[in-house]
Amino acid sequence: MVLSQFNGTLNILSSALVSGNTYSFTGFFNNTSSSYTSNQSQVNDNIYVSTGTAVARLVIASITNNAGGIIAGTFQDVDNVLSAPPSGVAAIMRETATKDYPLFVDGISRDLQSAIRSHFTMLVEQGAGNNIYNSNGTISANRTVTGGGRTLTFGTSLTDLTDFRVNSANIRMDGGATVRTQINVGTIGNLATEDTATGNINSINLGSGKTLIQAVNSGVNTSNAKLELEREKVTFLGNSSSNVAWSYEMPRATPSTTNGAKQAIVWTGNGTLATPAFENLLSIQEYVSNDAVIVATGAGVTCVKASGTATVTVPANVALLHISIKGVTADLAGDNSFSVVIDTTSTVSNQGTSTMKIPQFQIINTASQIGGGPSASLPFIYDEGAAPQRQVTNLASGNVTLRAINLDAFSNWTLAINP
Repeated sequence: MVLSQFNGTLNILSSALVSGNTYSFTGFFNNTSSSYTSNQSQVNDNIYVSTGTAVARLVIASITNNAGGIIAGTFQDVDNVLSAPPSGVAAIMRETATKDYPLFVDGISRDLQSAIRSHFTMLVEQGAGNNIYNSNGTISANRTVTGGGRTLTFGTSLTDLTDFRVNSANIRMDGGATVRTQINVGTIGNLATEDTATGNINSINLGSGKTLIQAVNSGVNTSNAKLELEREKVTFLGNSSSNVAWSYEMPRATPSTTNGAKQAIVWTGNGTLATPAFENLLSIQEYVSNDAVIVATGAGVTCVKASGTATVTVPANVALLHISIKGVTADLAGDNSFSVVIDTTSTVSNQGTSTMKIPQFQIINTASQIGGGPSASLPFIYDEGAAPQRQVTNLASGNVTLRAINLDAFSNWTLAINP
């Protein structure tokens, strides 16, 4: 209760239902001590009126006139108690900021005074008085709420981690004797858990364009580890127990995989912001191009035969492991030779004789296939006789040219090459 606050009697002369729980009203205001006048009435003032069986609390929603002792406007039956528009002498009073009411309203009947007191007693017994928390307030000392063996402390100390604060600074919660959790919501956000026994801190910082996740050990040793997430990169940073810094960075990058090759991220060395590179993983594929069977570390190797020459093109980032090229007499050049040009993008091997890398090269006589071979009686024969000689005729710019002469000795043949 409060000793002095706007109050008085309101003789409701007329009222009518507008809609829902809203009523229009006109009444005459009186304060026996002349401390308050009708023109001091305000929206949200409370009117208490007896309905015969209960007290209705009416809250003024609008005022159209409050001059000369008259108060007119609308009020709302907030508890939905009314069954008909009210009339007669009622009490009008104003709540304080902390939900206090005037100690006494002079001029109302004893029955209404008693009913109002009973109404407030019921609110307390039913716990409805908790509505006091709908308004702002200030605590002058620590306050605790305890239940189920747990305690929530509302503290007043800005440095005490048992504080429970929700504002522009932070939220801090004490999880026990050694664990503390703090959530900062300032310009650079932070969610931190501290073990006060060891000094270890785990935190997530939400800054402008960056998220930082870190674990800091400041007790046993100074080792720590952090993961920074940014728009363009992910960075791993840390300090070993011997205070040696290490860091790795994963920048925003696209692997340069082509022809079905696979790549992995590989770091070279260990140091400040070591940047990784993408390296190919071995991926063996087998496929056919024209009359050639190809085994390589990726797709894209082609074989084209024309005028006694097969040109084998090997794309970048692909290694040719094996190729078998089959042919017949009609595929030979005019001198009965057949050449194979292996065209690569290498800048290391086969730049000349000093860097030559000569493939293994075999000629297989497959003419027995005409009679149904290969079989035990009709085999395919490797390097039959000395007539089809094998030669290297060119080395330049990563390319090598192989040639078989006198190949007309076989009607059908296969060249097996392992680069």
